[in-house]
Amino acid sequence: MSSHATNAYRQNRNISHFCCCENRRLNEIFAQLDKNCRNVEINDHAYATHMLLESRVSKTYSSCRSSSE
Repeated sequence: MSSHATNAYRQNRNISHFCCCENRRLNEIFAQLDKNCRNVEINDHAYATHMLLESRVSKTYSSCRSSSE
């Protein structure tokens, strides 16, 4: 394997690892927020934050999938 290919492989593996960790972290936050929203009446701020996190989780997941393929 050429050094360029080795570097590309290493970089891709690092990206995948970062994505996996980031995705897990976001999902934990999302799950906690989801639970909080069920426990209290959802106000505008909580709802907006919820939607923002859902969007981030979705984007992180899709970028992870594309970097690991």
